[in-house]
Amino acid sequence: MHIIKNIQKSCSAKITVISLLIILLLLIAKSLTYSGLANNYYTPSIILNSEINVDTSYVRELISKCDSLYNTKNTIQARDYINEAFDILNGKQDSYKKLYADIYHQYGKILFKEEHFKESIDTFLKCISLKKELYDANNSELANTYNFIGMSYAWDKKPQIAVNYYMNSIKALKSNNLININLFDSYNNLGILYANNGNYLIAYDYLDTASTILNTIYTSRDKYLFALLDNNMGMLSTKMGKIEESNKYYNLADSIYTKLFGSEYIKIANLNLNQGSNSYLDMDFEKAELYFNKAIELYKSQEKPDYTNLSKCYFNLSSVYLNTRSYDKCIKACNGGLKQNTNDFKVKLYINLAKANTNLNKIQEADYYYIKAQEILSNNNKFSIPFKVYFYRSYARFLVIKKEYDKAYNYFSKALELTNRVSVKDNSKA
Repeated sequence: MHIIKNIQKSCSAKITVISLLIILLLLIAKSLTYSGLANNYYTPSIILNSEINVDTSYVRELISKCDSLYNTKNTIQARDYINEAFDILNGKQDSYKKLYADIYHQYGKILFKEEHFKESIDTFLKCISLKKELYDANNSELANTYNFIGMSYAWDKKPQIAVNYYMNSIKALKSNNLININLFDSYNNLGILYANNGNYLIAYDYLDTASTILNTIYTSRDKYLFALLDNNMGMLSTKMGKIEESNKYYNLADSIYTKLFGSEYIKIANLNLNQGSNSYLDMDFEKAELYFNKAIELYKSQEKPDYTNLSKCYFNLSSVYLNTRSYDKCIKACNGGLKQNTNDFKVKLYINLAKANTNLNKIQEADYYYIKAQEILSNNNKFSIPFKVYFYRSYARFLVIKKEYDKAYNYFSKALELTNRVSVKDNSKA
């Protein structure tokens, strides 16, 4: 019995130990379960950490695709690429500064293309800020973005700020002894800026330097950029009154465009428009008519016609017909321009319609078009003072024909007042 009792005690002790082991195992299992739940609970932080390892090659592919669309009008597709790139990086700017800088640069170009100049400047400046964290202040990586900021300010009618950014671009490239397309772009853009602001000699110096850069980079002139520069030199020569020299540049550009892209290339329409204007200034109206009609034909043949330049061509053509006293043709050309449904040349087209009808002794029709022109002028501040003077004088002469002398006197007075205002302003500058 004693042995049995000991055995029972021993069994009882074993059972107790086994029970404790079972309880301990259960507790461990329970603890492991909670640990598993804890891991599941923190899964988002693990996912966020894994997102840092994004497919950077795919992001760069999206940036490259966006860049390839810059010279097209497909900004919607370009935006889609950039938005996808932003989504993939998911705000990890500190981890991917270089990628973000490149994305901001491309997005700035989209905004520039869409003529959202203030927004494009803000975006380019974000790019510059990141690049300055990655590189020194004069690193060549900043040059192209500086150039685009300059273009944005130029289009936003802030030329002096634009000059500063073009010079920043040049400084970044020159400090690294780089002679490349970005350097050409900056000098070319400075030339255009100074030409548009009437500083023709300074403009010529910058465009001449741009030409030297291209000749350093390329051994052949059969390049798109040479045609672009020839076109700019042609426009500058026209502004300087050098019509013959201008036409030589336009012919050089024409030959390059035709060789590279064929005779139907849209830029050739622009050249025809410019050459028509040169012929008009030379009073060679027959040649001007030929160039303007050729430009119209090319613009209309495009899948997406340039309606603004089409309107300009029709207006210029109508001016040719006014000078050759082909008044019915003038009216037809004006109506062709108005069909393009752009506001840029409506006033000028209305004035030419009024003049043509006046010469055909259709006074009521002429009066109608002068009133239409005046309505637009009164509700729009974008027209220059010289153009307003031109309108007031034209309308005043028409009112004299109508024998409305008091009204004519008022418009002559308006023209004189504006002329004096411009004169005083010019004298104050001197």
